[in-house]
Amino acid sequence: MTTKVTVDAHAGWPVEVTARYGEPDQPKSVSVHIVEAGSAQDFYIHSGLEILNVRELKRQAE
Repeated sequence: MTTKVTVDAHAGWPVEVTARYGEPDQPKSVSVHIVEAGSAQDFYIHSGLEILNVRELKRQAE
């Protein structure tokens, strides 16, 4: 089963998404994705992808 999770950083702050990749009983790797402010990104959770953390980051100084 696959579930789509959309991270929508529409409020002006970037969002950091930490994901773990690897099928069950296999080696895992961790990757950090930044969803830029004003954009959205889809993540597809399945047996080989787990979202570990989602957090709002500070805005860049203008």
